[in-house]
Amino acid sequence: MTFELAPSMRLVAQGVDVKYSFLVAVVILFHDTVILFEDEVNFIWSKRWTIGKVLYIVIRYLAFVDASLILFYSFASAHSPEACDLLYNVTMWFMTAGTIFGQVVLLVRTYAIWDQRRTVGICLVLFHCGTIIAGAFFLNDSAAALKFVPSPAPGVVPCIPLPNRSSAGAFLDPLSWGKNIRYLTSTTFENIERKLTDILLLTLIKARMQWTKHATPIMHTLYRDGILYCVILLLVSLANVILMRSVNDAPYFYMLTEPLRVLHAVFTTRIILNVRMAAEKPVADFDKSCFGDIPTFEVHSSVGSLDHRISDVDLTDD
Repeated sequence: MTFELAPSMRLVAQGVDVKYSFLVAVVILFHDTVILFEDEVNFIWSKRWTIGKVLYIVIRYLAFVDASLILFYSFASAHSPEACDLLYNVTMWFMTAGTIFGQVVLLVRTYAIWDQRRTVGICLVLFHCGTIIAGAFFLNDSAAALKFVPSPAPGVVPCIPLPNRSSAGAFLDPLSWGKNIRYLTSTTFENIERKLTDILLLTLIKARMQWTKHATPIMHTLYRDGILYCVILLLVSLANVILMRSVNDAPYFYMLTEPLRVLHAVFTTRIILNVRMAAEKPVADFDKSCFGDIPTFEVHSSVGSLDHRISDVDLTDD
């Protein structure tokens, strides 16, 4: 396929921006893994096998699989369009699996702070399963809606993703790429937004119920961190959807997919690690080492109650 000079160079420039956004995300993943490695050894690897430990390892290290694939896809210069298409599809499904596992941690945490209420658990599970099933169908169609063409500068960007108007899945309109991408984002990435919004609202409601003058500093910190993680993920998810809607015919449309994937891995593994640190370290040491000098009064009973609820759903080692 031939390109006019100006449009082709514009696509290459966008492809360069996208691949370096992927690189920044991978650097964040490596940095977070390195700085938490000692805590990971002490509170994850040295402990017995539980669901929490399995989730941590799967979420943390599955991210390195799709990170390696996406770096190979972005920086190798010898890819054919068919190879780019294969790498894109494999990476997409690895990223999706990692995001699903990460959201399981958010759901388990929400279920735990709501005292393991049956109605809350059932609603969370049904909503999560429903969005997974729907998302799988539309992600499959999103792959059919893309095609990769040779890059005019393969040493810089190996392939260029473009709309595939000759092929569409069952849910897509083959005549309208803009309509397709809006439809796909509303049923995939917006599902992530909806789940994060629900989790955030449930966390805020429960935090308001327990956030009293007698609440302990660690309890404040656990709720604060959970709320902060959800807010950041929600904002990045929203930015991702806006980007896909506004530049759906250029490489920029998937610029934030890997950063969003990495943030899911970083934040949800930190939730598991922080819970274990809170449960197993002496309270005074935990406060001082992680959050500075803050007073610790009436802390053991409240944190013990919270950790007991979380340990019941197997995030801790207890």
